[in-house]
Amino acid sequence: MGFDKLKQETSVNASAGFTLKPANRLFITVDGYWIRVKDRIVITSNIEDPRLAQYNVESGRFFANAIDTETKGVDVVVTYDWKLGGGNLNISLAGNYTETRITDFHFPENLVPSQDEYFGPDQVNIIETLSPKTKASLGLNYAVGKFNFMVRNTYFGQVIRDGYPFGKVQSFSPKVVTDVSVGYDITKSINLTIGANNVFDVFPDRQIYENSYYGVFKYAPVQMGTLGNYFFGRLNFNF
Repeated sequence: MGFDKLKQETSVNASAGFTLKPANRLFITVDGYWIRVKDRIVITSNIEDPRLAQYNVESGRFFANAIDTETKGVDVVVTYDWKLGGGNLNISLAGNYTETRITDFHFPENLVPSQDEYFGPDQVNIIETLSPKTKASLGLNYAVGKFNFMVRNTYFGQVIRDGYPFGKVQSFSPKVVTDVSVGYDITKSINLTIGANNVFDVFPDRQIYENSYYGVFKYAPVQMGTLGNYFFGRLNFNF
């Protein structure tokens, strides 16, 4: 079918960061990174070719060194411990910005499928815009006596999903998910924790009909996913 043999990826990366302590119990950490990958191994779009019939296959997807990519981003973490009401309140604020773009395509010289069939808009979307470029979280953890209380809000930035070849391009608005838990130290070695993840049952925006496979899949697996909230109980033993 004209595919090239797989070869090893090569990459170049650089990173830098620093930590500050501008006040007592206040810490700030900043890390930046840059990664360039050449001949990145990715999976192709769905390829149809009559020659696949000999294997009783109508279509297939293959691994290929189809693209070069460049990723750059920055992580920022701020933490503060506050003595409050006989206990300790830990405040943690973390944010991330990451951007990946395709810098070059590598299509086989003897390519039989079209460019869109080989590595189409759906696969470009997965690399560049299907994951949030921005993500942040604010966590409050209060420990007093034998109790521990936690509240964490996580922000997921906008994502874009391309429903090619059958659907359309859809933008999903930012969302915030809240997790809560309460822990109790039964003994020095045993802790009981109950809580809920995504306590307010937040979902991504509903998919447009063209991307939902005739209404079967109301939500796309983007941002926080499609599981909704769930509650848990956990018993921890420390030895």
